[in-house]
Amino acid sequence: MTLTAIFTRRFYVWEPEYIVTGVTNSVYFMPIVYLLGIFNTGLRLPVVWYSICKCFLTLEDLWLPVSYFFYHLICFMSYPNRIFLIDDDEDDGYIFNVALSNLPHNFELTYYQDSEKALATLSDAAFNPPDMLFIDWNMPKVSGNQCLQSIRKLPGYATIPIIICSTSHHVELQKEARQSGASHFLAKPSNIKDLTEKLKDIFIISWENN
Repeated sequence: MTLTAIFTRRFYVWEPEYIVTGVTNSVYFMPIVYLLGIFNTGLRLPVVWYSICKCFLTLEDLWLPVSYFFYHLICFMSYPNRIFLIDDDEDDGYIFNVALSNLPHNFELTYYQDSEKALATLSDAAFNPPDMLFIDWNMPKVSGNQCLQSIRKLPGYATIPIIICSTSHHVELQKEARQSGASHFLAKPSNIKDLTEKLKDIFIISWENN
C-alpha cells in the first residue's frame, strides 16, 4: 500500500490503494506530504505515514491562525500614522475619511480642499511632513500635477510616498503622474468598501523598493 495525498477539503478516507488526506490551505505542507508519499514506496507503513499526516494537519490548524495574526500585525506596523489629503471634492474627502476609519489603525488625517492653501501649509518649515500624501489629479487653481511637482521640490519631500488619485483609469495619465514624481496611482473606486481595500494594499507597500 502506498501513500497518495489528494488535497481537497479537510477529511480522511481509507481506500484499498490510497490514504486520502485533505488539507485546507495546505501550501506549506503539500511538499512534505508529497515526499512522505515518495519515501513510502515499498515500505508498507501506511498507518505510520497516516499518523504523520494527521500530525502535520494538527500543526497546520495551529499555524494558520498564528500566521494570520502575525501577517496582520506586520501590516498594522507598516501603516502610516500621519496622512495628508488634497482633494477639492468634499464628498470624496468624506469617503476617504470613512475608509480610513474602517481600518484597524488610528490615523491622523489632514485634509485640504484648496490646493493653494495645502501647498502653503506643506511649505511651512514649522509643519512636520506627513508619512504619506494623497493628491487628487483634477483640481482648480493648482492642478494635481502642478501640486505634485511643487511638493517634490520641497525640503524633506523627495522620498515621501505621494499617491495620485483620479476617477480616470487612463494609462497615459498614470504614466504622466509617475513622470511627475508620483509614487503610486489610485483609481478612485465607486464605493467605500473597495476604497478601504485599496488603501489597505497601499499602506503595506514597501516604498523603499518601489
